[in-house]
Amino acid sequence: MKPLRTYYAVEQKAVVVYTHMIEATSKADALRQFEEGQYDDDASMSTDKWYNPTAKRLWAILECPNKGEGWTDVPLEKLKDIDFSNGLSVNWHYNGKCTGERNEHQTHCYECLDAMRTGKRLLTLEEKRYLKDTYYENKDLNTEE
Repeated sequence: MKPLRTYYAVEQKAVVVYTHMIEATSKADALRQFEEGQYDDDASMSTDKWYNPTAKRLWAILECPNKGEGWTDVPLEKLKDIDFSNGLSVNWHYNGKCTGERNEHQTHCYECLDAMRTGKRLLTLEEKRYLKDTYYENKDLNTEE
């Protein structure tokens, strides 16, 4: 499966030089003052050397197998009492929908994993059609047979 996105950590090391101006009677006196922190903290900074950057792959984002699906905790047995063409009774609701994207180390997206863990079921085609036709934010629900 081709990733939707891939994330990398890119690191680049550099040698940074801090230069402090210290009034002193000798080099030894200047170094002593520096070690004791007896100087103004107004240092100039420059980068002396840059190393080649390195990249390490972190993870990829893949499509969730339930993309376009939604979840509810209403048992299938209760659907026979609901007429979606005449509006809904107060006994039906849906609990969320698939985000469509998952981390490559997971089997499903976090929304689907949570729904499966808590015993919810996938929406039926009739339920998805009702939600898609009624609420704009559900336009991405899969209503193809």
